[in-house]
Amino acid sequence: MISVLVPEVVWYKVRPLIEKAVKKYPDYGWTIEDVKDAVEKKELQLWIDEQEPNIAVLTKIVQQPHALQCWIWLAGGKLPYDWEKHLNDIERWAKWLGCDYIMEQGREGWQKKLGWNRAYVVMQKRLKDA
Repeated sequence: MISVLVPEVVWYKVRPLIEKAVKKYPDYGWTIEDVKDAVEKKELQLWIDEQEPNIAVLTKIVQQPHALQCWIWLAGGKLPYDWEKHLNDIERWAKWLGCDYIMEQGREGWQKKLGWNRAYVVMQKRLKDA
């Protein structure tokens, strides 16, 4: 898995994967255009499979007062059979940056798949009418 900026040829292939994930979670408050803009500004990092981009993962580096975190922020597409290799690529990169933690927010099924510790649950309450 490699991190890429957004040349149009890559974006054309991964846009549907990301767009489906963005639409699945409208409460994130992001559009597909917001995601592309954030990748171009290097606020988010786009990770794709080197062979064929059937999955797109977006990470975000967050500096907390006493810890640097790499968040796996959003993923869209089909999980490849060698997904652990891809996750290791992201983990190595995060360590290289000096991150103290790699974090993920998502469905409970990811916790089982990754085998990570459950740090907390992200919940929400809508304050405005739709």
